[in-house]
Amino acid sequence: MTATHETPAAAPQIARWSELKPAARAFLDSHIPAYEKENFRVIGPGVNEDPASRPVIRGSHGFSVGYARIQPGRGAALHSHRTLEVFVPLNGPLTVVYGAAGEHEATVQAWDTVSVPVGLMRGFRNPNDYPLVMMAIIQDGAAGPERVEWHPSVVEQAGRAGVGRDAQGNLLPIGQAA
Repeated sequence: MTATHETPAAAPQIARWSELKPAARAFLDSHIPAYEKENFRVIGPGVNEDPASRPVIRGSHGFSVGYARIQPGRGAALHSHRTLEVFVPLNGPLTVVYGAAGEHEATVQAWDTVSVPVGLMRGFRNPNDYPLVMMAIIQDGAAGPERVEWHPSVVEQAGRAGVGRDAQGNLLPIGQAA
């Protein structure tokens, strides 16, 4: 008797870190120097303001996974979501700011997990002297791709930098901000 090797009907999708391509300007705040970061879309629709950006692993999962590589002193500006969001710093501490005006903060260590409630204004920054990698997990929205609600001060700063969003929440080309 000889052994047969069947090809599985479905194979896992794999996103290799070494092959991921970062998006440096995927969000409104990424055009403001203090908030520049590299975003990596891995699973699901996630939160995204760049319509050209696509996740590596496609299909419906009920959640999205992405990573951010953040240079020292940089991070994400105050924003909120209509869905749950979880942050996990992977290689060092992360400072999470939260509250209506970012008046609270907590610093968590590598592999600590932060679950941010729906609608709470939040942001984060890298307090280290080396690049930080953070994983973000976001619940998929029932109404389609999740959009970011930016604090008004962030929208104002981005507008001064010549960046805005269209009615669907997608980034407009630089210079077309309303």
